[in-house]
Amino acid sequence: MAKKEKKMLAVDVGSTSIKVIEMSRSGKGYQIDRASIEAMPKNAWKDGLPLVIDVVTASISNAIRVSGSSIKNVIVSVPTAAAMTRVLPIMSGLNDDSIEESLEAGISQYLPFDAAEVQIDFQKIGPTPGTSGSQDVLLVAIEKKFINDRDVCFSNAGCDLSIVDVDIFALANLINMTDPLGSYPAHYAVVVIDIGANRTGFHVLHGDSSVYAREQAFGGDRLTEIISEMEGLSFEQAENKKKVGLWQEEVMQQSLQTFLAEFADQILNALQVYQPNNPRIEIQKIVLVGGGSRVAGIDLAIQDTMHIPVQILDPANLFALSPRVTRVSQADLRSMSVACGLAMRNFK
Repeated sequence: MAKKEKKMLAVDVGSTSIKVIEMSRSGKGYQIDRASIEAMPKNAWKDGLPLVIDVVTASISNAIRVSGSSIKNVIVSVPTAAAMTRVLPIMSGLNDDSIEESLEAGISQYLPFDAAEVQIDFQKIGPTPGTSGSQDVLLVAIEKKFINDRDVCFSNAGCDLSIVDVDIFALANLINMTDPLGSYPAHYAVVVIDIGANRTGFHVLHGDSSVYAREQAFGGDRLTEIISEMEGLSFEQAENKKKVGLWQEEVMQQSLQTFLAEFADQILNALQVYQPNNPRIEIQKIVLVGGGSRVAGIDLAIQDTMHIPVQILDPANLFALSPRVTRVSQADLRSMSVACGLAMRNFK
C-alpha cells in the first residue's frame, strides 16, 4: 500500500503579518479549510529574516492556533530577492543525484557563493534549444541563513519545516491554475507585481522560471500617507478611512489619483530598467497580486500607463472557503496569494 503523504500547512511570514492556509481538494477544485491573518509585531521581522526570534516564534504559534489547524508539517517561502536563479545547460541522461553533484561542484561559477553557504535545488526544464546531448535545468540557490532561521522559529513553535519555497514560485502556482505559463511561446514573458504594505515586488516570469526580480520600497501604505497628508489625519486614522473606502469624497478621490499616478510611474520605471537588456522578450501581460491590488482602479492605471494587458489575480476566484473559516473573508484572500500558492504544493 502506498504511503500517504503528510499534508503541509502553508505559512507566509512577513514584516507586518503572518498568513496561514490549510487546504484540501473539494470535488474538481480546492477548499481552504483553515486560515488566519495575524499581525507581526513591529521590528520583529525585516528583509525576510527574524530580528527577535522569540517574538517571531510566539507570533507564528498564535497565528497557527487562531487558524484552528492541527497540522505540524509546514511549508514556507523566502522573498524572491533572497533566491538566486540561473538556467543552466547540463549533460543529458544524468540522474537527479548526478545533476545535484554537478551543480554543487560548479556553484562558484554560477553564483557569488561557495556551496557551503547556500542550499540549492533544481528543476529540469527540457532539452537545451539548438543543441544535442544537453538539457536545461533551473538552479535555485538560497543562502542558508534564510532557511536556518526559519527552521529555528518553526521548531520552537512546535512545527516541522517540510519545504522552503520562493515567493514567486508560489505565485506561479496560482497563475498556472488558469493560464499555464509553460504554454507561452519562447519569447513571451509575464510580469508579476506583488503589492504589499510597504514594498512591491516586480518579477518577470519566462516560462516557469523567474528571470528578473526587483523590490521597491513603495506599497499600499503610500496611499495611507497621502490621505494622512491631504486630510491632516494620523496614519492610523488615514488607514481606517482607506479601509472604509469613501472614494466619492473629493479629497479621498484626489488622494487615490495621486497614489495611482505615483504607483504607475514606479512600475514603468521598473519595466524600463528590464526591457533594454532583454529586447527579444515580449511582455504578454502584467499580473497584480497582494493586498495592494485591492486599491480601486490600480489595474486600469497601470494598463493605461504601460499599454499592456493587466490582470488581478484573486485567490477568491480559485478557492472555496470552508464554513469553518470565520477569521478570514473572501476579500482577505487577495493579500494571501503567497500562502495559497504554497498550499498548492500539497497537490503537486
